[in-house]
Amino acid sequence: MTTHRPKQSQSEQDRFESIIAEFKRDNAALRLRVAELEGKQQEHWMPLKSADRGPYSYNAVRRWAARGLIKARHVGGRVFVEADSLRQFMALRSSFTRR
Repeated sequence: MTTHRPKQSQSEQDRFESIIAEFKRDNAALRLRVAELEGKQQEHWMPLKSADRGPYSYNAVRRWAARGLIKARHVGGRVFVEADSLRQFMALRSSFTRR
């Protein structure tokens, strides 16, 4: 036994095609957004007191944060610095001091 779909009017067919086209656009946009979000790394914040590693003191890191040279955030009475920002700044600083 074969089943046949009932014939649709042209307006119904156009409406379904527009719905499918809209779905495809939305799906493509969502896939791009998911890829963008998956590509982003989460920020890693560390307390300022644990950021004074290596040759740089706590006060030096605190000054860099106050000047805006590294990302810092105040939460209550504590200061947190963004680990990647600190790492990049220290690498940049050490490349200038090696010369």
